[in-house]
Amino acid sequence: FAVAGTLTVAFVIWGITSPSSVASVAQTAYDWATMNVGWFFNVVAIIILVALLILAFSSYGKIPLGKDDEKAEFSTFSWVAMLFAAGIGIGVLFFGPSEPLTYFISPPPLTNDPESTEALHGAMAQTYFHWGFHAWAMYALVGGAIAYAAYRRGRSLLLSSIFQTLFGKRQSEGFAGKLVDIFAIVATLFGTAAALGIAAMQIGTGVSIVSGAGPMTNNMLVVIICVLTVGFIISAVSGVSKGIRYLSSINIILTVGIVALVLFLGPTLFLLNLLPSALMEYLGSLFDMMGRSLSWGAETQEFQSVWTVYYWAWWISWSPFVGTFIARISRGRSIRQFILGTIFIPSTLLFVAYGIMGGTSIWMYREGAAGFSDSMAAPEVFFTLIDNLPFVEWLPFVAI
Repeated sequence: FAVAGTLTVAFVIWGITSPSSVASVAQTAYDWATMNVGWFFNVVAIIILVALLILAFSSYGKIPLGKDDEKAEFSTFSWVAMLFAAGIGIGVLFFGPSEPLTYFISPPPLTNDPESTEALHGAMAQTYFHWGFHAWAMYALVGGAIAYAAYRRGRSLLLSSIFQTLFGKRQSEGFAGKLVDIFAIVATLFGTAAALGIAAMQIGTGVSIVSGAGPMTNNMLVVIICVLTVGFIISAVSGVSKGIRYLSSINIILTVGIVALVLFLGPTLFLLNLLPSALMEYLGSLFDMMGRSLSWGAETQEFQSVWTVYYWAWWISWSPFVGTFIARISRGRSIRQFILGTIFIPSTLLFVAYGIMGGTSIWMYREGAAGFSDSMAAPEVFFTLIDNLPFVEWLPFVAI
């Protein structure tokens, strides 16, 4: 904690005193990583998904994450709600409407013509690729390993406990184990900071639009982050079985409610046709999307850097945080139930939610709805979409 805290505070001080320097170093590191090890991120994403599916359907899948006769700690609804909230959160409202629209207007290189029917389905498939099975497999790998080590082997709920067999007990509780936990803390902080920043921008944009206060300012963002921080601390201190479970349940109910309103007040028939088509397009083009890399040319490499590799890195940075959390809520479930549930249940919910939000934003853009253009900022898309629906002038307040 002391080392991770010192490193984090040092980085924050550097960011406050010299933001341009941080931006320069971060951009250089980002460019180098996406150019030189983008292939490695792709390979890792593929191997993790395949390996976990093999494990789930093998004889090892019957092993419980706990004692042989232990019952699951949380109901299936609470378990799914907390999975959904931990892994996605603000994504449905921020990326759900904006990311498919981006791919529709500017499709990935060497794929479809912009704003074509093929681009519509390709946009949904590309979004599903980034948020679907591969992302949840990364969470399931870390979460399953921690849960197995803690509940089956009697170790602590720390990332370092996974490596006890590799390091030996002395090293896993000593220098090597502490190094792993330091990396886990730092990765968690940076990964969640990215999500918190996006959440603050989305909420800030909503506040600006709803209140008519004008463009979003840094002061407004700081206030929003403080409010979110207070909410986080209260829920964390109250524990998983109280605050976090209640917040997760409220979150999934409100999210499903918002998505349902968009479905029924938006282009319902179009969306009902799009959802199965988008899912089949995702499954049909999965191997093609998994195979894209620098070998496809500079334009594809740039797209991979900005989107696919960025997402794989983001999910990996989130995996200690989400993995530890889903391990904490999954005691008593079998390895098979844990892996298949973690990969497929939230992905399915996400496919429906992103299909409805993304399909609606693309439909409105094609129909020339008020406020839609090819130069919209991502946080604006959701509120512009809501503004074009009837009877829901109150919905932005609920969303915020």
